[in-house]
Amino acid sequence: MLYQWRTDLSSVPFWAASKRPLTFGEFKQELQAMAVGNMLLMFEARATGEPVGFGQVAQIDTQHGHASILFFISRSFRKRGRYPVDAFLLLERYLFEYFPFRKLYADVLEYNRDSWSSILKLGWKLEGRLREHTWFRDRYWDSLRLSIGRTDWEARAPAWQRRLTQRPVIERQEGTI
Repeated sequence: MLYQWRTDLSSVPFWAASKRPLTFGEFKQELQAMAVGNMLLMFEARATGEPVGFGQVAQIDTQHGHASILFFISRSFRKRGRYPVDAFLLLERYLFEYFPFRKLYADVLEYNRDSWSSILKLGWKLEGRLREHTWFRDRYWDSLRLSIGRTDWEARAPAWQRRLTQRPVIERQEGTI
């Protein structure tokens, strides 16, 4: 499934550093490099078992208490109700409840408006902007650094926790890459 998502040209611009399709060999090398010091969590639809997307946790710094996340939802689930938000909330909850992180952050490219606007609505803050940082579709785009601290997450967590326990639509699958 990961290789299928990685070679889908309509999805690659939203999560992969390299915006070009990869051969299976290149994908395997990329995945092996990504596995060093990172976590990859897959999400599936509870009712059907279909893969919804994944979250990657990288740049894990336990000394300073922060980690970077990359979050991807399959094109077939992006506009299907609660799936994207519920998967994101589940990833946040897992990381803050089971790890000593005091902050999570994500870098989102400016052209991915659906992603960064949704994350901001969930209480994340814009920490910074790297102007004209990434070339894509004939222009440079800004990279936005968004974050949420543990205290902000704890302040809003009870309301969002209720959302996840009322009618969960996804579940987390943890595994190794």
